[in-house]
Parts: sequence; C-alpha cells; structure tokens
Amino acid sequence: MNLRNTLLSVTMLAMATTLPLLGGCSDPMRMSFTEFDQTPGQGWRELAEEKEYAQAGRLIDEYRMKNLKLGETKRAALAFHAGQMYVYAGQDHRALVRFRTALLAHEPATFPIRWNAYVKATIAFLQGEKQDLLLQRHIMAEGPRLRGRVVNLDIVDQLIENFGKPYPVAYEAQAWKRIPASVRAKVLDAPTQLKPQP
Repeated sequence: MNLRNTLLSVTMLAMATTLPLLGGCSDPMRMSFTEFDQTPGQGWRELAEEKEYAQAGRLIDEYRMKNLKLGETKRAALAFHAGQMYVYAGQDHRALVRFRTALLAHEPATFPIRWNAYVKATIAFLQGEKQDLLLQRHIMAEGPRLRGRVVNLDIVDQLIENFGKPYPVAYEAQAWKRIPASVRAKVLDAPTQLKPQP
C-alpha cells in the first residue's frame, strides 16, 4: 500500500468515526433538509453549537453537493447558512461566495420574506457598504409580513445598529449585551471589514 492510499484510508476512517456524532445519524448526508438544516442539535447545527464553524460550513457545502435534488430555496438557505458559518470562522471571502450563491434566480412572489434583499443586506454589511445595507432594509420592510412581522427585519436592524462591528457581534446583538465588557473589548479589537486578497 503506498503512502497516498494509506493517507486516504486513515482519512476515511477518521470521517467514518465522526459521522455518528452528528445528530445520532450515521450519515448526515442522508438526513432530510429539515433534520440537517432546521433542527437544533442536528446536522450542521450540532457542529455550530460546538463552535466548529469551519467544519459546519464544510459539512453544509458537502450536503448541498450531495443533495442536488433539493429545490432552489432550500439550496439557497443552505448556502446562506454555510456563509454564516464561514464568517463565524473568520473566512469572510469564502462566506461571500456562499452568500452570493444564496441569491435566488427566481424569488417566488409568495415567499414570506424578501430573501434576496436579506442576503444582499448581509453582503453589504460584510463589505462595509452602509447605503446598500439601508436600501436592502427598505426593500425588506416593504415586503410581506408573516404573523404581523417582516421576517428577519430585526436582524438587518441589528446589522445597521452595529455597523462596523464583526458580523457575529452584530448578528447576535441581544446576546452580545449580556457578555462582560472586558470580553466584548477583545472581540471588537479584531478586524471588522474584509481584507484585500493578495
């Protein structure tokens, strides 16, 4: 057995031993969309809860590639969540690729959210484009309501209120206020905008 085959065998064995940990399912690629993407403690969310953000992003990417029959809106939701995981992992450029992939080519008129505006607002926040962020917020506010509220408008408002701060801080603004000031200061010292690619 050559070195390449040995490394491949070891890698596959390592993967096989970690898969059962995901939501008790021996193969997360076989989970339903709801189990994998929407259920706390299952699929990629289990990794996110353990703060394994990059690994969660990669798992979502793999799920999207292996479940090509999912509809456009489910694939967009997965791409968006992968983007979030990569931002949390500090991989903003990789995140932006996923966010752009999350844009719907044909946003359904009956969709309960102005999805593309929400995605574009997230992209604008990451790129430091406040005017575009405000424009996307306006588009969302004019959109449909679900149970009397505009879905995710509160999140976009948090992005606006916390503009210039790291995405995890802005996204989790309510939880952020409960973190001790000394810890918040360390996080805020981290770079807040995208760095140019070399």
